[in-house]
Amino acid sequence: MVIGLENNIKKVVVLSFVLLNIKDYNKFMKKKKRDITKTYPVKQFVQKIRRFADGLDTKETFVIQIAGEKIRVPKGAKVNIEHERSGDGEEIEFQIAWKNK
Repeated sequence: MVIGLENNIKKVVVLSFVLLNIKDYNKFMKKKKRDITKTYPVKQFVQKIRRFADGLDTKETFVIQIAGEKIRVPKGAKVNIEHERSGDGEEIEFQIAWKNK
């Protein structure tokens, strides 16, 4: 009986957010864990990097879509470049990190 009640409460909460403000829903509900690597054609990759660089220059929030999910990178996010070498391969990673509030 309690399980059914919990499911109904969740449905009401979700419906309330849809009716009131859909943007606040993700803040209320925990985001799913995600760890993906998405390969883009060079032209699309360059467009994303340019938009990110523009966001850094203006110190504004940057929104990027990766594999179908829009991700908001807040101003003040930490950026770094990492170089790895092992065996017969090398890798450069442009990293952007921040804490969710």
